[in-house]
Amino acid sequence: LGCYYLTVDNPDAFKGLGKNFGTIEDAVIAYNQGIIDLHARIWLRYEGEVETDDPEDIRIRRDEEGNVISQYVRTTVGRIIFNQVIQQTLVAR
Repeated sequence: LGCYYLTVDNPDAFKGLGKNFGTIEDAVIAYNQGIIDLHARIWLRYEGEVETDDPEDIRIRRDEEGNVISQYVRTTVGRIIFNQVIQQTLVAR
């Protein structure tokens, strides 16, 4: 139930909706300071591989040669926290 609560998408979470964050830490700090809601959809700069069913959940900026300059994924702070805990647990083992 806790996992569901963290990862659920709430369309009524407007505080911070659409804000851009350069790092995971920046997004979590903004949540801790009350700047954004846990379930508000935000944009997070992400360097890794992204798999999504919705092309609207990713923004990629490229240079003239087609090289990726930056990549942003739409997510929530709840999902970020959930994934951090999972990743830390897997690394610790």
